Amino acid sequence: MGWFDKAWALLHDPPYKALWPLGYKPLGGKTHEEEAKRLMAALLGGTKLGGGAPDERTSRIVAAADRLASSFDRWALSTEGEAKYWVKPAELVNPFNPAYAARVEPPPPEQFGGRIESFVKNVNRVVREAGDEKEAYFALYAVYELAWIEAGLPALPADTRVPTHTIFDHLYATASVMNWVGDGGEPRGDACLLEIDIPGIQKVISSARKAGDYRAGSMLVSLAIWGTAWRYMDKHGPDVLLSPSPRFNPFLYLQLRRLYGWGESALRLYRKVAGMALGADVAALLDKTPLVPGTAYLALPSCSDAERAVEHFEDALDEIRAMVLGELPLAGSTTGDVLKIAKAALEVAPRRYLPVRVRYASISEAWGAAEEAAREVSREAGFEVDPARFIFWALMKVLKEKPAVPHPVAWFDKGGAPRFVKRYGGPWIYSSLDPDQPAVLKLSGVVTPQGGQGRLGPDRGAEPRRVGQGL
Repeated sequence: MGWFDKAWALLHDPPYKALWPLGYKPLGGKTHEEEAKRLMAALLGGTKLGGGAPDERTSRIVAAADRLASSFDRWALSTEGEAKYWVKPAELVNPFNPAYAARVEPPPPEQFGGRIESFVKNVNRVVREAGDEKEAYFALYAVYELAWIEAGLPALPADTRVPTHTIFDHLYATASVMNWVGDGGEPRGDACLLEIDIPGIQKVISSARKAGDYRAGSMLVSLAIWGTAWRYMDKHGPDVLLSPSPRFNPFLYLQLRRLYGWGESALRLYRKVAGMALGADVAALLDKTPLVPGTAYLALPSCSDAERAVEHFEDALDEIRAMVLGELPLAGSTTGDVLKIAKAALEVAPRRYLPVRVRYASISEAWGAAEEAAREVSREAGFEVDPARFIFWALMKVLKEKPAVPHPVAWFDKGGAPRFVKRYGGPWIYSSLDPDQPAVLKLSGVVTPQGGQGRLGPDRGAEPRRVGQGL
């Protein structure tokens, strides 16, 4: 699947679709589909993605992703499965508590066109800086919604009949679902929902607090999860990360600034919009705030990608360690005793110095559960519902039924060699069940691999306590 395909997924509805019946047609399209194509031509003109119209194949894939990404009310609002009426947009409602709602207040039509022009100009300026199609898509993803807000345009519902989510929620969800759709428009059997989780993060956070840095533990967890997820985003696009969302996430904009020249422009826009929403003082703190939690979910084109999650996690930990070692001199003298001790500790720590849990499920695994749910709902509703409507629910159900086995900190390699510098003189024995773990913990005595015993402490004849073997 090409980057242009995903760009069309992000642009297939104009952000002002909800206002279409009120006469808000700044580009003069006869239908909202034609308006979307004209908007895409304006946004992507002169960029590496071009501004051409999508071909039949791209249109077919995006149409399927559009249906799959739509909220369930699209099917539930009429017995035919497609409601053909429109409701004047009045408010956006919090789906968890409808008592909270925000009024929809579009600008007057005579002002709307000028704001759309400003929005288009700001998006196009950043995307033009991108050097290839991949970069251009990343830039579009990063600034599309921000530029809309910056231009003073309103948050509009994706569906005015059930106004529980915005049009941008739907558009970005469509881009994510593209990872699960085949060329024929059908859900791919090998497409995958991946969960990455760091267990026991309170221990990490608690250790940081004891060291006097209340934020370091949370930041370590955030960087580890983000660094792992980024390896998938870099390959497939930021849309693969479902939770935490990259939208409005400072980690995305800091990452883009680090990698791409146009990233600075995207970060400036992000900071401006964050300042508009939160105030400049609060927005200034976001760059240093660990906003990524210890669990992430990704929509991948294939479960073969998911199998590399532990490897990606270890690569992310390597990167964090290298970054910290490089930044330590900024904290003080490069010859200080504290610095020497800290560097020594980091350099001998095992490669996987945080545990990680990984599990995933494919659409082919989840399809049976989706079909069963569709049959139950169809029987109660009185009309047939496509099992694809339940695929995300089914994927999560199947995934949660799988055991979440943690991959522990790898102190030993599979050959039994320690991945650390020993700070003691005695030998050790590794477990034949799991060579990552030691098999013997010796209290007041030393056991050699050959079975000999030496002296350590007053209890010369103490028996070793065995862990892993013989249980």
